[in-house]
Amino acid sequence: MLGAADLAKGAKLTKKCASCHTFDEGGADKLGPNLYNLVGRAVGSVDGFGYSAGMAEHGGEWGFEELSQF
Repeated sequence: MLGAADLAKGAKLTKKCASCHTFDEGGADKLGPNLYNLVGRAVGSVDGFGYSAGMAEHGGEWGFEELSQF
């Protein structure tokens, strides 16, 4: 999956996400939680963030496939 990734397309897609999320280490939560170092993190696991019931109950970890589907 990573070998076929298009960096320019990914940068364009993350601009949509940036309206609700930050991506930098130590970045603030916005409408959505900070996404720095997301791969391998448990879904709904940022301390103090008010997740929706669906995200809080989702379970699992964020991986490349999960992010692609999300």
